[in-house]
Amino acid sequence: MLELPQSPGSSMKVGSFMPRSLFAALVLFSCVSISSFTQAPPSADAYVTSASPAANFGNSTFLPIQDGTTSYVGLNLAALPANATVAKATLRLYVNAVVAPGSFDVYQVESGWSEKGLNFNSAPALRTSATGGLPSR
Repeated sequence: MLELPQSPGSSMKVGSFMPRSLFAALVLFSCVSISSFTQAPPSADAYVTSASPAANFGNSTFLPIQDGTTSYVGLNLAALPANATVAKATLRLYVNAVVAPGSFDVYQVESGWSEKGLNFNSAPALRTSATGGLPSR
């Protein structure tokens, strides 16, 4: 189960654990509460890489998942009512190319970031794994 905060503008990091090259695109993020269904579309995306720590990749058309590179997706949670409780959330990522086998995990980030301002040096700290440390393969 993936639990999210109730504040609009929250974001999540799609992080990497093992060497791989997956190009993922966020298609749909949905929040399900006891009595309603709400979609939270992406509002920003970018990636950072240790190979170019000061570079910004907010204009990139893909989100690589590979060793030394981390992709970020910001979600627009404005459709959630104030003080809503999210009982369950589903994040769907679709892969359009696999160069090498590997896995990835999802994290909520500690602070805000911007698509045009994010780089490896300014990347926000991570909260705990949304999968309990059991990355997707």
